[in-house]
Amino acid sequence: MNYEFRVAAENENGLSEPLITDAPIKAKWPFKPPDAPGTPECVGHTSDSITLEWARPQNDGGNPVRGYVVEKKEKGTDRWIP
Repeated sequence: MNYEFRVAAENENGLSEPLITDAPIKAKWPFKPPDAPGTPECVGHTSDSITLEWARPQNDGGNPVRGYVVEKKEKGTDRWIP
């Protein structure tokens, strides 16, 4: 939704003339989802585990990254498993 505003300054002597926005302002959150992280790389493995490493996203969307979701593709299917 777009909004228009006008603002006046006030002190003990009264109010100024108001300043009116030049154009409507769209109200939106200042944050967005982060960019994708770097490509995961295997840095170690055993017969039943793997250790992955990846680079942080270049842009955190304005809010610190608090975690990652790691999924693997089920063998022989197109299904991703968390």
